[in-house]
Amino acid sequence: MTPVTENTSKKPRYAKVKEELRKKILTSGFEDDRLPSEHTMAKTFGVSYMTIRRAVGELIDEGLLVRETGRGTFIARAGRADSTHLILLSLPEGMQDGICNPYYAQIFAGLEETARIHGYRVILSNVDLNVLVATRSPKHILPLRVDRMVMPIGGDIEHIRKVNIFTPVVLLGDWYTGHDLPRIAIDSYKGGLQAMDHLIELGHRQIGMAAYTPELQHKTGRAASYFDRMAELGMQPDPQWLEGVDVSNTHEDGMRAAGRILSRENRPTAVVCHNDMVALGFMKQALSMGLRVPEDISIVGFDDIPLAYRVYPELSTVHIPKRTIGRLAFELLIKILAGTRIPDPVIEVETGFIARQSSAPLLT
Repeated sequence: MTPVTENTSKKPRYAKVKEELRKKILTSGFEDDRLPSEHTMAKTFGVSYMTIRRAVGELIDEGLLVRETGRGTFIARAGRADSTHLILLSLPEGMQDGICNPYYAQIFAGLEETARIHGYRVILSNVDLNVLVATRSPKHILPLRVDRMVMPIGGDIEHIRKVNIFTPVVLLGDWYTGHDLPRIAIDSYKGGLQAMDHLIELGHRQIGMAAYTPELQHKTGRAASYFDRMAELGMQPDPQWLEGVDVSNTHEDGMRAAGRILSRENRPTAVVCHNDMVALGFMKQALSMGLRVPEDISIVGFDDIPLAYRVYPELSTVHIPKRTIGRLAFELLIKILAGTRIPDPVIEVETGFIARQSSAPLLT
C-alpha cells in the first residue's frame, strides 16, 4: 500500500485512502480476504487511525467490506455473512421478454428445480453490470443479498470479474471466451455444422442465413460453421442470402430478415436462423408472402424451444438441453462455494439436430 502524500487536490485524506483500498479490493490486491489491522494500515498509509477508521467504515457501508467482531475486517465475499440461500439469474438489461423468453424460461426451470431440492430459491433480475463501473460498489448492483449468480449473456467480462470477487458467478453460453471464469458452454459451432449438414444432405446448396449481425460480419459463432461448410462445398455465399438480426433475436427480427431475403431476385432454397424465435418469424413472413414451407423454402432454427414442435409446419432445429444447463449451473455453483477444486471451469453440453417438417429435400 502506498503512503498518502500531502493533500494538494482538496481531497480529504480518508477519501484517498478509501480509493486506494477500493482499488486493491477490486483487483484482488490483498493476499487473503482479511485486511491488515487498522493500526497497521494507518502506519502503512502514514495517516491517523481515525482516517483509516473512516475510510474502512465507508467501504463497509458500500458493501465491499464486512467487520466481524473479534476477528477483523474482511472482503465481503458470499459466505462471510449468513447465507440467504438465494441465487440470482441475471438476464441482460434490454432483453425485451425476460423470463418469458422460452429459451431462458427452460434454463430457469432447470436451475430452480435443482436449487429447490437443495433448499435454495432462485430470483430473476435484468441487471446492468455497467452500473458497477459508475458506482464501484456491489451494494448498488446487487441490492438483494444473494449467495450466487448465474449470467446467461451480456456484460463486460471485466465487470463480471469484479462481481465475482464478492459473489460466485457461473456464466452460460458460448459468448464468453479467453477467461478462467466457470462456464456452462454450448458448442454452437458444432450445432451450426449439424444444421448445415442436414440441409446439404437434403440437396440444398443455395443456403442463406439470418444470424446475429456481428457474427455474420466477422464469421464467428454460429455463422462460422455456415461459412466453413459453404467453403467446403466450393460455394461463395451470395450476399443476397444473408441478413443480420439484432442481439435480441426476436420473432420480429426473423420477419424483417425474411422480408428482405425472400424479396430478392436470387433467393436461397434454404435458410439457417440464429435461433428458433428468428426462424419462426422467418417462417411466418415466408407464408404471408405466399411461399410454401418447406417446398419453396426450407427453414432451420437453433435451440429447440417448446414452440418449435407446436407450430405448423413443425420447426427443424438444433436441440440444446436447456434444463440440463440450469441444473449443471447450480451444481457448479455449489462446488465453488464448497471450495471444491475444479480442474476445468468449463462444462460443455452437447447439441443434437432434430429434423421436423420445416425442411425437406430440394425440389428439382
